[in-house]
Amino acid sequence: RELAEAGELRTDFQPLTADGTSLVLPYHAPCQYRAHRVGKPSLDVLRLIPGVDVRESHARCCGIAGTYGYKAEKYQIAMDVGEELFTFVRDQGPTRLTACDSETCRWQLEHGTGIPSRHPIEILAAAYGLYDLEARGERLKIED
Repeated sequence: RELAEAGELRTDFQPLTADGTSLVLPYHAPCQYRAHRVGKPSLDVLRLIPGVDVRESHARCCGIAGTYGYKAEKYQIAMDVGEELFTFVRDQGPTRLTACDSETCRWQLEHGTGIPSRHPIEILAAAYGLYDLEARGERLKIED
């Protein structure tokens, strides 16, 4: 946000949907961000992209807790903890992806909702026309 306010951030974003409709984007701030008081810088940047309807989750945790939720004996606990987030995402209506800064949270989000999850920088790169969200970067455009 500070770069945008200073005029140092490119904001010539391209639409993220082929038909130009609004993209509903549920966003989850990882609990470790809250614990470390990092804030929510990704929210500020994502909200600069026209046509992106960012909807912030207030779920306490996705449930994965690093590798905790990958242990067979902890799986159901992880899913139960994550249900608040999964319900939030489902309640947003039709959406083609979610956003989260944490890799393990994104895995959990995808597993719990069946909806692809992307890092905010992937969404920003797509808004610049440098990244294909569907192909996960296979068509990355690099210009000299």
